[in-house]
Amino acid sequence: MREERRFGDLEERLRGGVAEIRYAGLKDLSDPDQIRRIEDLLVAICLEDPWGPNRSEAARALGTLWPASSVRKAYEACLQAEPYVANSVLGILGEKMDAAAVCFLGGQFAEAENARLRYSILQSFCGAPEPVMQAFVLESGACEDEDERVRALGVSLLSRANNGTLKSLFLARLKDESQRVRAGAVEALSGICGPLELLELLPPYLEDSSNRVQANALVPLLKAGSLSAWHKLCEMVNHTCGIFRSSAAYVLGELIPTPSVTLHLSSLAKDRDPAVRTRALASAQRLSLTLPQEG
Repeated sequence: MREERRFGDLEERLRGGVAEIRYAGLKDLSDPDQIRRIEDLLVAICLEDPWGPNRSEAARALGTLWPASSVRKAYEACLQAEPYVANSVLGILGEKMDAAAVCFLGGQFAEAENARLRYSILQSFCGAPEPVMQAFVLESGACEDEDERVRALGVSLLSRANNGTLKSLFLARLKDESQRVRAGAVEALSGICGPLELLELLPPYLEDSSNRVQANALVPLLKAGSLSAWHKLCEMVNHTCGIFRSSAAYVLGELIPTPSVTLHLSSLAKDRDPAVRTRALASAQRLSLTLPQEG
């Protein structure tokens, strides 16, 4: 009887007119049996509550009942709400990542006109098992999405697998209009191609308009012993634009700490641009270098 009274009090709080009281009640929800008894009320909160945090907390509670059709309906509505609410749902599904969640997210990705939502859906696969993530990226066509952030994330996710069968996909992305996509494609190819192939494939990207693309091409070419890449790095170290000098500092941090590498990092650590100095010091730390102090 006491338990019924306590449950009645909770339900009354959830139906009340004060948003903060509803929120406190939702935060108290943890018992699966309680959640099942007020499933319709929680769905209504997801669909109708004017306060985002309440919709988010109701979605969290409904995760216990996934993949019930009522929960799917509530989650569809939440994905169309403000990013805070949508990301709560995506976080829940990202943790589950069962067949129902993957299917649901695939449908939502295909129907989403909002590029931000497509990006967030794709982002929810960052922690998914490799085969699940790879299948979703390929089947969703994320690497050919109209939005550059979505394409870049798709390339980045696929590059984690070091899967040589994806080489043609990465080669196609080298021609992408977006510098972040090209940079990701260069990095991906560096993980699946051998040194000789990279020495043939990447030199044109040392002249790319993007510092990120140049930097990503420099690292594997330098490791493969390219003399032209070393000359390009020296140019970047002395570039008039701080963004390029900062990229040079990043590249140096990826190399074996030879005397030449140490000399360049020491120079960049005294750069007039604080961002360049910070990057150079971070690279020195990565290489366990103690740079000489100014005397």
